[in-house]
Amino acid sequence: MDKRIAETLIDLNTRFYRSVAYAFSETRLSPWSGWEYCIDKLKDAGAKRILDVAAGNMRFEKTMQEHMPDAYLYALDNCPELAQNGYIGEVSNATFANADICRMILNGNPDFSSLVFGDNTKFDAAVSFAFMHHIPSYENRIAFLKALASCVKPRGLVIVSLWKFMKDADIASSAQKATAAFFEANPNLVGTFDKGDYLLGWQNLEGIYRYCHHFSEEEIADIVKDVSLCLSVKSTYESDGRSHRLNAYLVFETTGCDC
Repeated sequence: MDKRIAETLIDLNTRFYRSVAYAFSETRLSPWSGWEYCIDKLKDAGAKRILDVAAGNMRFEKTMQEHMPDAYLYALDNCPELAQNGYIGEVSNATFANADICRMILNGNPDFSSLVFGDNTKFDAAVSFAFMHHIPSYENRIAFLKALASCVKPRGLVIVSLWKFMKDADIASSAQKATAAFFEANPNLVGTFDKGDYLLGWQNLEGIYRYCHHFSEEEIADIVKDVSLCLSVKSTYESDGRSHRLNAYLVFETTGCDC
């Protein structure tokens, strides 16, 4: 994907979340069922210092406060309005920082340790839920995972979710319609998306779109292979949604090797 197109999609998502932050947060109040296994793994690893990239309205921090009160989370997101309309005022186990992660990845400098600590201090674990589908291009998604690996101590955990929304008939239909409407309004962008790239709207609001990438089984297998030097996959599973298969989760252990 051309870098200019990637920048366009990043800007599109930034506008989306800032324009619908309150309404979006109100639909994201409950923890995902898929988090139960993640939290068990974090407990088993004894993780105390955890990075949460794209924390949104901080409902994971709220959940962790209940299940792992001894852990401290460092939450990053480029939409502070989501946190303000969410749980930022209800958690004492976390700090929030505004950071445009997608732009950092695109510019080739996603150094999360320096961003949070100002040095190369390592996290015990890093998590990122409902975010990787917003990263344009496969290469950038791989770069993001490698950046997570580099900021986590050896044999620490990196846990991510990958959205497989085209497996849901209703969401797939919405994505196809929204993408067609977007291209009709922006014919200059026809043919610029990668395979699996779509747009989704929000509550029938005209001109409001977010870029999302659907993860196929083939791409997930490629991801596991292409980060294997620095991230060793320990388990994979599916959860969430009506089918309980809407998200694929990858639980990695860092190898300590440079990517």
